[in-house]
Amino acid sequence: MENGRGVIMTKIFIVSDSIVDPFQTSFYDSYNIEVSNNSSNPNQIMITNYANLKNTQNIPLTIIAQVSGTSINIASQLILGPSSEATVDYIQVDESSGYYSNDSIYFNLSYSDRYDPYYGDCWGKKN
Repeated sequence: MENGRGVIMTKIFIVSDSIVDPFQTSFYDSYNIEVSNNSSNPNQIMITNYANLKNTQNIPLTIIAQVSGTSINIASQLILGPSSEATVDYIQVDESSGYYSNDSIYFNLSYSDRYDPYYGDCWGKKN
């Protein structure tokens, strides 16, 4: 993802997901995600538009994941609102995993808003 000169590289993936809510209702969606390297940690990537979630200011949710070879490991993350408060923008991302290559991506989705848990899968190809 880095071009060898410390420049952040971003790849766009067209993905689909299948998410189940607490009532066992399934939802299907298609959207784009951005996968960028972290210039200060070469084994870390940022995934923007995780689960097609946006906050109240319409800003896509960005999470951090570790990459080892082709494996993706998403650690638990707490995403708070604008003033680091647990507002309606509160999202708890749970630990999950997947794989990543230059042209495809797959990872498990697991997150909770202030009230309900959601889980599923996300997969796609580079745009």
